[in-house]
Amino acid sequence: VYLSVSLAFSPLSRPADQLSDLNLSNIIEDSSASIGRRYARTDEIGVPFGITVDFASLTTDSVTLRERNSTDQLRVPTDKVAEAVDDLCRGRRTWQQMAEVYPKHTSQEDELAATATASAAS
Repeated sequence: VYLSVSLAFSPLSRPADQLSDLNLSNIIEDSSASIGRRYARTDEIGVPFGITVDFASLTTDSVTLRERNSTDQLRVPTDKVAEAVDDLCRGRRTWQQMAEVYPKHTSQEDELAATATASAAS
């Protein structure tokens, strides 16, 4: 899932190529629907894991990996996400094991609010 159709996101298509190289079916969802609707659509058809390339991806070279059943999200380096999905799909690692390796992703709004709260407290 790309949050924008901006050309700035084009170099971040590597996860899709890497997933294909690992024989994992994938699609790039770049519609103009809200991210919530895109998640709901993929949940409905049973997609177990979603990779979101967001605006933070442009500066951090990481993506969000979302698990359908819990809706939990982790921040994973772009060059590691295909391997992580492969491990999850083939049962080599569990979501809990991934959560021990990669940080939990919070929405950018949550991160901004936490920063503002911390600044106000100091």
